[in-house]
This record gives sequence, C-alpha cells and structure tokens, in this order.
Amino acid sequence: MRTPRSRHLVQGFVLLLAIVAAHAAHAEEFPADAKVPTAAEITAGFQGRSFDFKAANGALVRTNYAKEGNSMTVVFGGGRSDNGTWTAEDGRICLEMRTIPSACNDLRIIGGDFHLRRSN
Repeated sequence: MRTPRSRHLVQGFVLLLAIVAAHAAHAEEFPADAKVPTAAEITAGFQGRSFDFKAANGALVRTNYAKEGNSMTVVFGGGRSDNGTWTAEDGRICLEMRTIPSACNDLRIIGGDFHLRRSN
C-alpha cells in the first residue's frame, strides 16, 4: 500500500523524467549539418547589425548590435527597451543586460545564416 508521501515521490520522479526528456529533445534542435561558429565569425556577423524576430509570446523584438565595441540594445514591441553588452564565444553569444536576465545562447551556422537556441 502506498502512503501519500510515496505517491508524491513517484509523481515527483515522473515529473523529473518528463523534464529531462523535454530538455534532451530541446538540446537536439540544430540540424546535423550545422557548423559551430568561432567567436571571430560571430563577432563579424553581429557587429553593426540589427535582427528582428518574434518572441515565444508573439511579440516583435529587435536587437541592435553596435558597429564598434560590444554594446547592444533590445527593443520590444510596445516601446520597452533594454541596454547591455554582448560577448562572443565559440558556438555561443552571451548577453549582459540591465533588466533582462543574463544568458548565453548557442549559435550555429547553416548555409551562411546564424541560428540561435535560447538558453532561457
């Protein structure tokens, strides 16, 4: 006979397995032919450029990377924005913002285009 505590442990274990499985599936999102860019390739591809994309909630977002140095601005639909800095590492770009949580995101190159997988 299971006690309420053992039922909670089993439910917790099942939830943990579901989270691990979802994370493992998420980790394989880049196609096999994707190339890991060097930090120099990322810097050359991002400096002085702006990128528009749609966030998970459907909002439009623009990121502006300075032509010189490592400053950047993120502009959200509705007029909200945040400023910070970015650094390139082999295979990822790291952001240090004022209000947005800091993060490093994986990058790959496919056919000359950068593909980013958010870490948060």
